[in-house]
Amino acid sequence: MGYHAHRVTGPAFVLGQLFLSGPLGILRGWTLLNSRIPESADLESRLENTLVVLRAANKWQGFGDHPELKNEILHLAQMDLIDFSAREHTARFKAK
Repeated sequence: MGYHAHRVTGPAFVLGQLFLSGPLGILRGWTLLNSRIPESADLESRLENTLVVLRAANKWQGFGDHPELKNEILHLAQMDLIDFSAREHTARFKAK
């Protein structure tokens, strides 16, 4: 009796995993596509300038210190070029 149950549950498990992991993979891919950094003609130079400014400060800072560079700072954090911490409901960052 146990052998018959294993013959049925094995393929059912595999099919269940296929049907559940397919949509999950699509959603994961959609999330990755949406989180890409947008292409812009001057974005690379702005990111380099922002990184120079943050390295010159050489301390933990907040968005209040550089409100005009918020998007560039978030892109640098996404690329893991700066240390970024969102502790205590405030975002702090420091150049590596």
